Amino acid sequence: MQFTRKDKLIIIGAGKIAYSLVPALSDKGYKIKAIISKRIKGAKELASKLKISEYGDDPEKIKIKKGVFILAVPDNQIKSAAERYSKIKIDFRHSLFIHLSGSNDISLLNCLALKKAQIASFHIMQTFPSKRRKNIKNSFAAVETNSKETVEYLFKVASDLELKPFCIESQYKTLYHLTGVFASNFINAVLFQSKQLFDLLELKQYSFNRILSPLFNSTIKNIKVTSPAKALSGPVERGDLDTLKKHIRAIKQLTNNKENILNSYLSLSLVLINATKVKYGELNRNQSEIKELLLKELCN
Repeated sequence: MQFTRKDKLIIIGAGKIAYSLVPALSDKGYKIKAIISKRIKGAKELASKLKISEYGDDPEKIKIKKGVFILAVPDNQIKSAAERYSKIKIDFRHSLFIHLSGSNDISLLNCLALKKAQIASFHIMQTFPSKRRKNIKNSFAAVETNSKETVEYLFKVASDLELKPFCIESQYKTLYHLTGVFASNFINAVLFQSKQLFDLLELKQYSFNRILSPLFNSTIKNIKVTSPAKALSGPVERGDLDTLKKHIRAIKQLTNNKENILNSYLSLSLVLINATKVKYGELNRNQSEIKELLLKELCN
């Protein structure tokens, strides 16, 4: 079945991503007819924000029974939500169910496919840390489905939202999501530990962001125009063994979080050794000595 912008949208879930995606769809003329959430308060808040009259916490009481259902729920709730809808006595052969997970494939919606519904996943490669609306324009969107018509529909949705869509096979969804975790969440983790160290300096006149944001912004800029390996600099890349030894001694002298910070330092430095090898094709003597030191410290 071919879906278009005229099809009614039913949003299941009223969490962080819904507060960005749903207004974006509404702005582009998509007909959002109902908000359904486990917490009726959450459904009411989002519905009120967008002037949607129908909302609730019980899908069986919602009047809209056919259309495009978007499961904007946490990953661990997708399967249970799908199962709940599959048990409703409705003919879903003219409906499409879409989940928004990056790591999970469409098999979580198989119970709905058995009821003749079309199924798909539509993952926007972006972070949604709060309910504040986020500008998603120019982000990439991974489309996964077994239906040519659904691919066409979701590519049109992406185009309307000014996203850049591409198709992905089910077997690669977890690896795809991992790339995002490394590129986003792990950057947060590294900068979190950087701030823990920065706070020990007691520099009251300047903040962490004031001093270090020019550094990490420059790093990202360099990576964008070259690659992570080619943009690499610092003591590991230049084979500065003495500096690494000083770093390790300083971390071991910390009173708080030293084990976590040390493990991160050693593991990430080994990753930088691999990046250095990619950059130059091989390691020089000093870089090889750094690798031996890191492995020795990790085994202790």
